[in-house]
Amino acid sequence: AYNKPVDIYFEFTNEGTLPLTILKAKASSGCTIASYPKEPILPGQTEIIKVRYNASAKGSIKKSVTITSNGKEPTQILYFSGEVK
Repeated sequence: AYNKPVDIYFEFTNEGTLPLTILKAKASSGCTIASYPKEPILPGQTEIIKVRYNASAKGSIKKSVTITSNGKEPTQILYFSGEVK
């Protein structure tokens, strides 16, 4: 909704054999804020990255958050899209 924050949750599991540490979560725009676990995520552990989007304009949106970690593929991009009414 326009000018009302919306939370989006990305659930993930560390499928590796070593602890996973998220180093940074950078949003594609200033209206998006990402919260992520600051402690290492142990193998097999499930966690959540929370993204809060506050729409400042109506219409279609497509946003991203770039996650940097110590993982095998150190950069991952999370996408979300929608329609602001």
